[in-house]
Amino acid sequence: MKAMRTLIAICITTASFAPQAEVGLNFNSNVVPLVVDNEESGLWAFSKPKFEVPNGTNQVVIRVSKLVDNNSGAKEKFNSDPFVVTFNAADTQVTLAMDAKITRLIHVEKFNENPKMKLTDSNGNVLDFKIDKLPSILGLGRDYVKELKKYNQENNIVTTSSSTSQASTVGQLAGSDASQMVSYWSKKATPQELEQFTNWVFENRQSTSVPALEGSKALEMMGYWYAEASPIERKSILAWLVSH
Repeated sequence: MKAMRTLIAICITTASFAPQAEVGLNFNSNVVPLVVDNEESGLWAFSKPKFEVPNGTNQVVIRVSKLVDNNSGAKEKFNSDPFVVTFNAADTQVTLAMDAKITRLIHVEKFNENPKMKLTDSNGNVLDFKIDKLPSILGLGRDYVKELKKYNQENNIVTTSSSTSQASTVGQLAGSDASQMVSYWSKKATPQELEQFTNWVFENRQSTSVPALEGSKALEMMGYWYAEASPIERKSILAWLVSH
């Protein structure tokens, strides 16, 4: 089994150097990215940098920043509350833009209460997304990355990037119900059964429809829940098995 684990690890490592399909992420001039792909977007002096995120479920934390007319006829800088946007896309360029009129202070409160945004792909198709105001955590200043992590935990949201990184950590397998059930039944399997399951997963890693895994209750349930997992989750499960 040691030789098999070494072979699997080599295959995973080799695959990691292959070109990965990604999504180009763009923001219109008044949308300011604060967190992209679970990391702070950083500061820039002039134009926004180009962002890329992996195919699948992704998140950004943004705010709208714009000059508006105040009640005295002068211009005033408006910075909206921070919002977290969750979306799913693959092999395309997407653009996040405002979908609301904000020219005066009267519009500001309406936007913070009901942020209207539009997400479109490179073909002009409007994409579905979820947007929520990002709750703050008590403390000095705001830590958007930490707040986003707490938001995801409370709302059971797993992004592509977080699922991949969590799978490499020895211990509880994080992710969807399917991933967690594989982890649950793995604790009821014997070492020999876990080795059998790992070999079976590796042999079927490229299959869209996997054959049934027969044997003990633990083996059958691990096989069932692996078959229920998404392609991305299956890769995470394999990486998690190898890390043990």
